[in-house]
Amino acid sequence: MTVQCLFLQGRTTTPGVRRPTSAMNSTPREQQSHVQSLQRLVKEKEDHISQLLQEREIERSDLARVTLDREMAESEILNQRAQIERLNQQLQSMEAAHQLLQEEYEQMTLRLHEEKKNLEDLQFRMEEENINKSTMEPRNADEDSKIFELEEALISAREANEHTEAELERVRAELAALQTAHLNMASSSTATEEPTVPTDSEASKNDNQSASTHDLEREVRDAKVGSPSKLSLHRVNLVAQASVAPVQMNPDSALQAECERLRRELADRERVTESALKRQAEVLEVVSSDFQKQIADLNAQVLSASKELIASREECQTVKEQSQVTIAELQEEIHQLKSKFADEESKAKETLSCYQKRIEDLMTQLDSEKGKTSATVMEQSVALRKLEEKLKVTERQLLDYQQSVLFSAQESVQNQIEQVSGLADDTCPILDKSALLEQLKRQQASYEEQMKTLESERNAAIETQRASGDRIQQLEAELSSLREELVSSGHKQEELSEQMKSAKEVRDKVLAELSSLLQELPAVGGVETGDGDLARELRTRIDLLGKHVSEAEANRDALELQVQTLQRERSELERELAVLNASQSSHDAQQDLNILLEQLESSRQKMVALEASTSIALKELESKSSELEKVQKSLSETLVERDQLQQAHQQTMAMLESERRQLQERIRAAESGAAVYVILSFRAEFFGSMSPRGPSQMKYGSSRQFTGSNDQVSRLMEEKAGAESQVAFLNSIIVDLHEKNRELEERVRDMLMVDNISRPQAHPPVANPRPPRRWCDNCLVFDSHETEHCPNKLEHNGNGFKPRKKLSALVGQQPSDRIYCDICGVFDSHTTENCTDTQTF
Repeated sequence: MTVQCLFLQGRTTTPGVRRPTSAMNSTPREQQSHVQSLQRLVKEKEDHISQLLQEREIERSDLARVTLDREMAESEILNQRAQIERLNQQLQSMEAAHQLLQEEYEQMTLRLHEEKKNLEDLQFRMEEENINKSTMEPRNADEDSKIFELEEALISAREANEHTEAELERVRAELAALQTAHLNMASSSTATEEPTVPTDSEASKNDNQSASTHDLEREVRDAKVGSPSKLSLHRVNLVAQASVAPVQMNPDSALQAECERLRRELADRERVTESALKRQAEVLEVVSSDFQKQIADLNAQVLSASKELIASREECQTVKEQSQVTIAELQEEIHQLKSKFADEESKAKETLSCYQKRIEDLMTQLDSEKGKTSATVMEQSVALRKLEEKLKVTERQLLDYQQSVLFSAQESVQNQIEQVSGLADDTCPILDKSALLEQLKRQQASYEEQMKTLESERNAAIETQRASGDRIQQLEAELSSLREELVSSGHKQEELSEQMKSAKEVRDKVLAELSSLLQELPAVGGVETGDGDLARELRTRIDLLGKHVSEAEANRDALELQVQTLQRERSELERELAVLNASQSSHDAQQDLNILLEQLESSRQKMVALEASTSIALKELESKSSELEKVQKSLSETLVERDQLQQAHQQTMAMLESERRQLQERIRAAESGAAVYVILSFRAEFFGSMSPRGPSQMKYGSSRQFTGSNDQVSRLMEEKAGAESQVAFLNSIIVDLHEKNRELEERVRDMLMVDNISRPQAHPPVANPRPPRRWCDNCLVFDSHETEHCPNKLEHNGNGFKPRKKLSALVGQQPSDRIYCDICGVFDSHTTENCTDTQTF
């Protein structure tokens, strides 16, 4: 406004010089007054030039300050870029560390699965050994009872054999005695020849003797098939009859023949009985040898089983002691780890709460900065429009001022030449013609030089202003990029916090699995049979797991340190951003001045290219509207795709849940079938061991059943493992679908935010440019009428200019304060505070 008032003042003061009507009719006093008026005019011009020089110095100082601010902003931007690069490197290192932790977690899970499988195998082996022991105990008892019965039968057979041998010896002795008695009877019968007339009593005795011999034959026949006790009774009766017979025998030839026959029969029967006894003895020897072999085998098996039982008990005792020691150590380590994890969880919660607060503060600051930047953009657009209008006005005023100055200078030079030529014969000592001409020439040359220097300086200042404006635009672009990088760093920090949460969940899962393993270890230690090597291997693996946990803790501490350094650097960036915002607020005033100076030079070109710019602006608006429509179409398409993906996701989730339930039912059925099959196989094996088969057949059958049950159990376990892997794969698919859905939601949210941000930025160019304001060159008034329609045309001279007033009346005149509206761009109507225009930018 000061420049405008000065231009108006210069315009109002320059036309005040009146030309003399003629040089010949003027008096010396009038000529002196004209010279004085010219001197005053020259003084005013000099004052105006000095004022312009002062303004140039002010502009130079402003330019120097702007360049200093620009250099400071450049240095700050370089520092921020270096810090952002360092932050990116730290983020990459943190991502690599997180990847390592993820790989270690996967390795630990694989090891845990292997440990579980080994524990299950160990439990299965121990159960098999218990079942074998339970089946061997009744088998051993049955074999012991059979051995005892066989020993008793062998003892009874030996006693019977000895008894039969004694009876045979006695019978042989009796036969020898009978033979001797018979010989004695024969000798006595020859010595005493008694009468051989049989009586009735002797006949009856002979009949009795024949009956007894028949009975003896029948008993001997029965003895061939009977038991030794019957044979011994038969022999006793035979001996008794033989002992009685010689007393009652008649020394007759018939009796001798009968005795011979009886002897032969006895000899035959003795041979038969001896052969039968030999056969029985051989059979008994074979049976006893078989029993002895079985007894020896059973004794060897019993000894080996007892040795194995003793060794297994000792191993179980050692394993039990080792497991108790390891359980105690692991419980202590678990308590320590739990305490450490509790402390670390509390620390992590505190740090996470601090991070969340800091992120909330930063988000609020970011929102406020966004609001400020949008407000500043709106203000700058309004200011640019005002400046354009002011530039148009000042351009017109500058053209008028230049024309008036040139015309007045020409008139003054012509007047001075006429005055000098008219005063050729005058003898006034004050007016020297040659001196006046030289002075005027010098003043004109100095004015021209000053004008040239001012033009060159103005051009240089405009160029520097342009460069500074371009640099400021670059700085603004870099500042916006820095803000975007700050927002991205905030997102990355949120991702890091989420990764820390996931790592914490992984750690909790590992602890839960360790606690479950430690709960399973006492059950393993309570079993009598076990493996010391397996226990040691478990202990080493648990130590490795502890080491991995400690390494994970160290990595987490390193990540926390990196996060702290990131927080410090982020706080530094925030402070620098605040400094930049403050410097930018101080630069806003300078930007207005720079834009004004820049527009002063480019106003002429803008007047020519205004129509082209409006057409380009319309084209840009059309392109932006088309782009906006494309964005809306893409947004609608993404929303439709999101709905379709959600439907597909729901369908896949339902399908996966049904498949998961089916797989779980199959797993439960397989487990129940495996358990039933194992129980049935053990039951069949137990009842098979009770059946009266040989040991070799029993062993073969049991081994075949065990191999069949093992194959069935292994097949069922493989099916279970395959089903579990399929369930895990389905769970991973579900997790991937959740992540994709979340990414799509974030994309839609970002597109909505971009649409909301781009809409207010697209509105300012839509405003149609205002029509040029009306201006009267005669009355020097805006918004009233044009020069062609001026009502004061009659007061003008023939050359088109208004008659000039006296200089004395215009010298003391001060510029009046006119009211002006910054929104409407109108003078003498209303102020900016009382504007009723509802147009917004």
